[in-house]
Amino acid sequence: MGEKNGYLPFPKSFKTICIHHTKEPKRETCKETMAPIVTSNICRLESAGGPSQVIKGRLLNPTRSVLENLIAKLCKTKYALTYASGIGAIAAVFSLLKSGDHLLCNDDIYGGTSKTLIQVCPNFGICTSFVDLTDLKSIPEYIRRNTKLIWTENPTNPTLEVMDLCGLSKVAHEHKLMLAVDNTFLSPYLQRPAELGVDLVVNSVTKYMNGHSDVIMGVVCTSRDNLYERLKFIQQRHFNHGSSTV
Repeated sequence: MGEKNGYLPFPKSFKTICIHHTKEPKRETCKETMAPIVTSNICRLESAGGPSQVIKGRLLNPTRSVLENLIAKLCKTKYALTYASGIGAIAAVFSLLKSGDHLLCNDDIYGGTSKTLIQVCPNFGICTSFVDLTDLKSIPEYIRRNTKLIWTENPTNPTLEVMDLCGLSKVAHEHKLMLAVDNTFLSPYLQRPAELGVDLVVNSVTKYMNGHSDVIMGVVCTSRDNLYERLKFIQQRHFNHGSSTV
């Protein structure tokens, strides 16, 4: 992967991708250089019973699809799914779990995440162990038969602890667990966890990824087909995925 001094190189053509990827002019309209904002909440089928990519704005919106494809490209993943907020994206990942499941979470974590795990998830029978995930050797001690997920941030909020994502990925996959990382602080420009073996990458687009303090949004990125299908179902039917005008 072109490592130098333990670091991956900065992504080539990052700015070019931001400007051009999925933003080619629409030949059937006015050749606009920016993706148009689609506000219609329902779209016309070409034929009765025929295939359609867009039916209702809640299920799929062309404007949102452009954004999701761009973020996936920047994060080096196959898929990206946007949500109405960062905590909405986080909650979508936790919704992959079911009653009786257990997860491991770093003991230094964003307040909104910890409150969700402590005050909301137990209502659905999901329990959490808060542990020091910087100590890779001790992690197996906390893994239970019903453990399904390891969740962390890198670096953490607020004390900026740094995780060994390659090491965490190895531990998670040895025990057949999903590994999810909140990448909000570094953004895909400075860190691309999927390249280090992470299954689910979360960003609060509200923060550095947007950079203008005028958007509230979250995104979950993955290259695993099975996780994408489950998250897509959750996005379309259980969580508001944000305004199509964003």
